[in-house]
Amino acid sequence: MNQLLSETADDLAAVLEALDRAAGDPPDHEDQRKEKRHPVRTRCEIHIFKGIGDSAVAHSALARNLTFGGLSVVMTTDDPVCPGRPVEAIVITPKRERTHLAGIVAFCRKIDGGCYELGIEVKAAGRCAILTQDPDQSRRLYDWFAEGLAIAT
Repeated sequence: MNQLLSETADDLAAVLEALDRAAGDPPDHEDQRKEKRHPVRTRCEIHIFKGIGDSAVAHSALARNLTFGGLSVVMTTDDPVCPGRPVEAIVITPKRERTHLAGIVAFCRKIDGGCYELGIEVKAAGRCAILTQDPDQSRRLYDWFAEGLAIAT
């Protein structure tokens, strides 16, 4: 399994490098984003919640950038992920620490073939599982999670 994760991460890293090369130098205008993006290149696992009563589907991914309120990841999947769908990302830091980021999909952009970039609006963060440990309890605790599950069905 670790070999598969490593190969997936290597493939996704190559995609990110190609995206960066294609983007070239940024234009001479000011970035319109609310928050500064911090580039990262680290492995992560994305758990996508499909709806009430459904278990999460896990995907290997690579984090692309991080802001105070968001995370951008690149992953392979057969189908695009609907905006509003709840997710939990488990980001592996360079020191091998696990950070859990839970939120909703803000956008899903097809890059190439079965490769997509997801923008995740982060709603909660911590060192332990947030949504994946007990989705039923999470649905009662977090309005945004319950609303996202209702949209996803």
